Amino acid sequence: PVGMSIAIETPRTGRLAALRSFGGAPLYGVSIVVLAAFVLVAVLAPLIAPYDPAALDLSNALAPPSPQHWLGTNELGQDTFSRLLYGAQTSLVGPLCVVVFSTVLGVLLGLIAGWRGGWTDAFLTRVFDILFAFPGLLLAILVVALFGKGMVAPIIAMSIAYMPFVARLTRSLVITHRSRPYVQAYRVQGFGGASIALRRVLPNTSAT
Repeated sequence: PVGMSIAIETPRTGRLAALRSFGGAPLYGVSIVVLAAFVLVAVLAPLIAPYDPAALDLSNALAPPSPQHWLGTNELGQDTFSRLLYGAQTSLVGPLCVVVFSTVLGVLLGLIAGWRGGWTDAFLTRVFDILFAFPGLLLAILVVALFGKGMVAPIIAMSIAYMPFVARLTRSLVITHRSRPYVQAYRVQGFGGASIALRRVLPNTSAT
């Protein structure tokens, strides 16, 4: 009809299009920049921190913020800014190790349970159910009480606590892919079960 126009949406170009295709929104890019800045500060803490975080200066205890101590000092005279920078390393390394260990262990056990089936699947599923019954924080406190304080014990405890979530998801995906035609095709070609599970099924489940 005369007088009517059709609006044709043209694809975005330039930096905004690249940003939206990568993260979906400009806020995503801002979040990445802020997170990268925190990680960079934590990694470069030995170079940025003006003082040794463990150094004691009782004569300067509970000092207010000043040009010498930007965030003041604590009751032992330790520089708060330096301790904050070094503490960022622990805050980043601990959760990162928990995510890596729980993911690797969960994917491995979930793959074994879903691929093998039978009594192996039943046994591992019961183990996952038992671990689900224990909150992660309670398990971490128990491990610290048994093995002492430090970073290693809480990381191990939290990794074990979060592992069943990854394992159960991986198991369900592997069971779905195990019966698909491409798996049978690889069996006919003479591929071993372990090779199919690790090199074919696992990459497909991760894409899912």
